[in-house]
Amino acid sequence: MTTQPRSIRAKVLGVLLVLVACLGLLAETLHAAARNRLFFDGYESLALGMSRAEVDRLLLAPAAYICKYRSHRVHYYFREEGMVFGVLSGGLPKELPGEVTDISRLPNLYAAVQVAFSSDDRVLAFTWIGETFNVVAADGTKVPGTNIGLLDAELRPRQSGVRP
Repeated sequence: MTTQPRSIRAKVLGVLLVLVACLGLLAETLHAAARNRLFFDGYESLALGMSRAEVDRLLLAPAAYICKYRSHRVHYYFREEGMVFGVLSGGLPKELPGEVTDISRLPNLYAAVQVAFSSDDRVLAFTWIGETFNVVAADGTKVPGTNIGLLDAELRPRQSGVRP
């Protein structure tokens, strides 16, 4: 008769363990969803002239990658640490340049928020590669596309729609 209570206890313990695992998975999923929402809201709050510190705060972390262009720095932010090209990966590609002299050569890293900063760390232009349909240029114009490399050398819309 003592084997039956042990069997019931084992089943109850098994059910409790499964329940705890499910609750842990649910908590992790809700945390990731909340973080994604905060990142999206942060992007929606970006504005020309903001400081780098403000952008880092809005996008929840410092940039994962920085590429120099002229006297500017172009920062690349991702929703989650280690998220590149929209999926978790082993990190950024090793062949990314530290500097480009031609704006059209700025890396096109899918799912990155790309923000160009002036030499005094103020936002000059920004976009979310692959996730939005416009680049906000230095003059406030919204240029169709998803890479700062579509702008001219001064981070303004190209004349006559000329693209690299």
